[in-house]
Amino acid sequence: MNELICTGLNHNTAPLDVREMVALTSKGKIEAAQKFKDYEEISGCAVLGTCNRLEIYMSSDDPETSLERAEDFLHSEASRADYLQDALYRCRGEKAAEHIFRVACGGDSMIKGEPQILNQVKEAYNTAEEHGCCDTHLHEVFNRALRTGKRARTETEISENAASVGYAAVEIARQELKALEKSSMLIVGAGEMGRAVMKNMLERGVQSPTIANRSYERSAKLADRVGGKAIEIDELPRMLDHFDIVIGCTAAPHYVIWRDKHGEIIDERDKSQLMIDLAVPRDIDPELEELSHVSLYMIDDLEEVVDSGLEERSRALAQVEEIIAEEKENYICWRRERQAVPLIKAMQEKGEEIRLEELERAIERIEEVRGEISRCERQVLEDLTSQIVKKLLHHPMIQTKKMIEQNGSCETSGDLFETVSRLFALEVQEDSWQ
Repeated sequence: MNELICTGLNHNTAPLDVREMVALTSKGKIEAAQKFKDYEEISGCAVLGTCNRLEIYMSSDDPETSLERAEDFLHSEASRADYLQDALYRCRGEKAAEHIFRVACGGDSMIKGEPQILNQVKEAYNTAEEHGCCDTHLHEVFNRALRTGKRARTETEISENAASVGYAAVEIARQELKALEKSSMLIVGAGEMGRAVMKNMLERGVQSPTIANRSYERSAKLADRVGGKAIEIDELPRMLDHFDIVIGCTAAPHYVIWRDKHGEIIDERDKSQLMIDLAVPRDIDPELEELSHVSLYMIDDLEEVVDSGLEERSRALAQVEEIIAEEKENYICWRRERQAVPLIKAMQEKGEEIRLEELERAIERIEEVRGEISRCERQVLEDLTSQIVKKLLHHPMIQTKKMIEQNGSCETSGDLFETVSRLFALEVQEDSWQ
């Protein structure tokens, strides 16, 4: 039986050094989804990867085998398998649907209600769709998740006072340096996170930020837009000591700023330097914190900064949970309705097959006795046999649909599927009703 399943890890179950072991690039997420989609029992797969989570969603008719495959893959990505021993979680069926709904609402984020996660869920879905990895089940689940996330933002105040990673970075800088308008800043990375940090910093008074990126054209374009300056990534070794604030937010699979490579020039500063690493895997070598002038914050340090606003959003979070519960129930109803469709269709087809066989047999017998029947007489027989079949099947079809919709167990639904198939001698594959 095809079932929605999920396994992964997040900031609640795994510290930063474990999460960065299994962080996947955009290409890596596509390859992983395609890898799982190729397994016979898996009909769809989508990979959701952010700085705080990596989750693999699948629709599978052998959930245990598929979950083991996914967890083996995650263990293989880690340098040591035992690192993930207590970090991985898994959920199935309606629990998996409820989980992705909560994720899309920001209810499972480090920063509750943060706005970026909905776009990240959408990106995971679009990527799976574009690369042929999204079956009907995942298509429905992710569209329902996106709808749930949008409802949370429009029907509650969850995002009204919600912080973001960019906001949290600004708060750290403000606490450490006080006068941001007099501070020089370097942002390493010109992607979505870099732009979000830039926006928040400019709103707090930072002047003429400098941007370094692997693609100089991209950093120059962003710098021009905000009146800043762009530098080549290769200029970091001679430029790092120029800045009061250095923020790392690239998608590089390794450190961009190293103790061995950049430590000496940083140590030449005669005043403190604030470094904020928002990347997973990390951009900034944690050994740089050993330098006397450096204060280094990692992404997991942001939680303390934003916890202060959580109490104000507690009421909104309760309302979000009500929306999640409602959408979960809608999903369950959709699943049960889909379970009934192939059975009812098979019953109708079986009835029509028998009707046509018996109709032709009856016409042959009549014509043997009195010759060819007229078109009008044939139509009367057609209508008569059609009405008999419809009336005979009407009650069984209605009751089959009701029984499937009313039972809450996938196992019971499977038993009912088999029973009805045997009663009516139906030739229909069980996996066609998912």
